[in-house]
Amino acid sequence: MAPALGGDRTTGKDVDARALKILFKTFWTAEGWRNPPETPPADLEYAIAAGTMFAPRDLTHDELVADLAHTCARLGPREVGAAFVASLGSRRLDLRSALGSYVIWRHLPSHRKEPSTSVSCDQCPCRDYRHQRHHELNGLNFERHKWGGVRHMDPVYAWLDLSELEATARPAPTDGDYEILRAILRAACDAPIGARPGVLEKALAPVLKSNQAERQVLIQVLAYAGVLDCAPCSAALNLRSHGA
Repeated sequence: MAPALGGDRTTGKDVDARALKILFKTFWTAEGWRNPPETPPADLEYAIAAGTMFAPRDLTHDELVADLAHTCARLGPREVGAAFVASLGSRRLDLRSALGSYVIWRHLPSHRKEPSTSVSCDQCPCRDYRHQRHHELNGLNFERHKWGGVRHMDPVYAWLDLSELEATARPAPTDGDYEILRAILRAACDAPIGARPGVLEKALAPVLKSNQAERQVLIQVLAYAGVLDCAPCSAALNLRSHGA
């Protein structure tokens, strides 16, 4: 039987398949990135109404810090962990991403930025987003759904990632999901000591439905969470340790 981690959330918004397709077509083609991104106005209106795309958002440092800290406190580790495990069989990469954001930012202290001309904060890595009006969130949400996140150390991405997880209906992990997790951990244990992440990435190919990019992000998220020992991820986290 699956552990009693919980995570079944029947309330909240569902992911709209048509809106998700619009989001993907905005940024991605069969040849890769669409440059520049383009969304027909009627499609954009539909995707915004479905909660998959967003109007540009202004964020100050203080708003971002407060919202991110409060969202982490409301979610809690069991709920985030359950979403991650539930993503393994369903390939719901939006659920998988949140673990990376949560473990990096869960200890962000509540504080205000002292008034100054600098965009940087003395207490955390969050910049003063009053200098970045109309922050564009759609590209971040595309990365979240496409690969399970790319920018977990970006506080704006983490805020979007965790806020969306909190608002989304999601299933509890199944026995099959936990079996995939055990297989991932077995593959990691069987890898040679000191093996590069690429070795584990190849070993995971038969373990779960995924492509190479998804497996690379999966390994990165598990390293952020301390489940895997990955020197590059640990070094990156140390750069954030004064604020996260």
